[in-house]
Amino acid sequence: MKQYLEYLKESIRFYRELIRGLNSNFGPIPELQEVAQQSSDVIRSRQQVSLDLRQQALLSGHQTLIYLGDLSRYRTAEKLDRNPVWGPAIGFYGLAASLRPSSGLAFHQQSVIAFEEGDHLRAAYYLYRSIVVEEPHPNAIANLELEFKRARKAWDSGELRPRPNPQDPNGARKALLAWFVRLHSLLFQGHTFSGRDQLEAEVTSHLATELKGRASDGVLLKLCFINFAAQTTAATRFQSKSITCRCLHI
Repeated sequence: MKQYLEYLKESIRFYRELIRGLNSNFGPIPELQEVAQQSSDVIRSRQQVSLDLRQQALLSGHQTLIYLGDLSRYRTAEKLDRNPVWGPAIGFYGLAASLRPSSGLAFHQQSVIAFEEGDHLRAAYYLYRSIVVEEPHPNAIANLELEFKRARKAWDSGELRPRPNPQDPNGARKALLAWFVRLHSLLFQGHTFSGRDQLEAEVTSHLATELKGRASDGVLLKLCFINFAAQTTAATRFQSKSITCRCLHI
């Protein structure tokens, strides 16, 4: 394990240096500067960089940030440090997403961390973000199906079901998120199910309570995004199946 940790550290140093080189030769690129820890004052472009070359540098920088996120994630997942944290991996993926928001790769990798943490809402959120972009991640739909299958299993085992606790100030929010994930995990299957109306009413009731109790924040925005993305994804999948069926009939 010690050798593996040293390998990861050395790989991270290598890719950080690559970021510095990209930023020095083709920058300054704000997202890369943060990783390179360089000031734009120390960057001296030797020649005018063409738009195409700069675009290639951005693509390379994006992929390098993904590598840095992956290496940091491996380090935490294997608990190689005394106090393993996901922060560095999340930070690198976040920078990659900022650099190329049209790509679903960074969002997909963030869902992997949420999956590791057992956070069903965040996992679904990032998987949907990796789907409804110009360049969707090729495995996102399959992994979203896996995540919702895992959520249904967690519900059946009682792990996901909300446990009323009057002493918990976040009890109402936890209940909302649990019911919300439950609803979407069933809807994703694409067929009707008994108790749907009651389940939707449960989610709506908890949402109303949440809205009255506090100001809107990031969690509520995630719920809205998941709803919009789920609708878009369902329509795309339905259209794809319809086209396939017509082709088969021909």
